[in-house]
Order: sequence, then C-alpha cells, then structure tokens
Amino acid sequence: MRTKPMFRRLMAALPHEGERRFQADGVSLQITRHDTPFTIISVLVKDNGHNAWVTVESDAGDITLHHPRNVDLVDKALDKFL
Repeated sequence: MRTKPMFRRLMAALPHEGERRFQADGVSLQITRHDTPFTIISVLVKDNGHNAWVTVESDAGDITLHHPRNVDLVDKALDKFL
C-alpha cells in the first residue's frame, strides 16, 4: 500500500491523539497516535499467529513509513475494521 493513502486512512480512524483497539475472528488491530512535536501513528496487527506493524510519521507535510513488517496484513486488518 502506498504511504499517503495509508496515512489518510489512519488519520480518519483516529482523528485525535489517543488509541483505538479492534478485535474479531482471531484478528486484533491497535492504532496509537501522538501529535507532539509531529504526528506519528503506530499500527500493530495480530492475525492467527502472524504479526504485522508499521509506523507512519507526518512532519511538515512530509509523510514517512517507518519499520514496516507485513504491510499487506496491516492493510487487510484496516479493511476489516475500518
């Protein structure tokens, strides 16, 4: 998945600083957002023994994807819950 569309989906899921958790059918999704001094959103996914995560950072309009692991699984979890 491209970085900007993923960032937009995560911003829509969690419009303010904080945390949201979802769980169903053996899949869990955790989204955490911090806004100081820049916006950083972390996503953790557990799906029947498989783990995935990604951190998305927005600083002065530049969007960067950090430490992605199994981004396709993150995308599937976002589709499932959002």
